[in-house]
Parts: sequence; structure tokens; C-alpha cells
Amino acid sequence: YYRLNVVPIELPPLRKRREDIRALAHHFLEKFSSRGEKIFHEFSAEAMERLCVYDWPGNVRELENAIERVVVLHNDSIVKPHHLLPAVREAEETKLRNGKEIAVALSGHGDRILPLELVERYAIEAALDQCDNVGEAAKALKIGQATLYRKIKQYGLRM
Repeated sequence: YYRLNVVPIELPPLRKRREDIRALAHHFLEKFSSRGEKIFHEFSAEAMERLCVYDWPGNVRELENAIERVVVLHNDSIVKPHHLLPAVREAEETKLRNGKEIAVALSGHGDRILPLELVERYAIEAALDQCDNVGEAAKALKIGQATLYRKIKQYGLRM
């Protein structure tokens, strides 16, 4: 281990490098399509959007396995949303639904207005989920770290 640990390389998780998902997905699609003699050559816009929204807790390996699964199980020329894993489809729909609720609350349009306190709580929860620590979440929310700690305690959130 110490021979290998001369120059440690820290690579952020895939959920923090969403711009890499598109290139990786295309690479894996080409790799598995040519290996399996399949005709897949492209992703539909909806399928790519769903891939980019998913958090990929298994990082690049999980993305690779998901693309391989699509190629092995389906025969088509374009990857469509129904080809993807249910977890990928459901995560995208949940995020869009939550985002729409917040947008409705902020804009004042629609038939359901969320209280500002609830919108604030959702924003804090989202920041804590996406950031590695409270300091980073506070910067993303553009508030002080002490303020964020106070709000976390106020709303009874876990860090």
C-alpha cells in the first residue's frame, strides 16, 4: 500500500462530475454494442437526461453495468428511457417532481403554494445531500455556516 500511495489521486464521485456522464455513457454504449454485435448507437434525449440526473452511488462501475445491461437485454438502435433501470427512471421523476413543487412555491403559480419555511427546508436538505460537509453546503446556499447549523437544528435535520 505504501508503495502505491506515493501520489494519492482523489477523484470526486460521479454525482459531482455530471458533465462526465454523457461521455462515459457513449463510450460504454460503443464498447458493449461492438462486443455484442448489437446495433445501439445513440441515446434518446430523455434517456440521457435520466442518466445525468441519477446520482450513481456505485460511480463509474454502476454506470458501466447499467449500459451493459441495456445492450444485453434489448435490441434497438437508440437507448430509450424504458430500457434503463427502474432506479434511474424513478430518481429522475422524483427529482423533477420535487423541483416542480419548489418552482411552483417560488413562482406563486399553480394550485398549490408551499410555505416559504418548507421551501427553505427542501433547499437545505438538497444542499446537505449534494455536498460533502456543512461548510460546503453553506457556501452553496450562500449563507453562513453558523446560520446553516441553526437551521439544521430548527428543522431537526440530519447531517
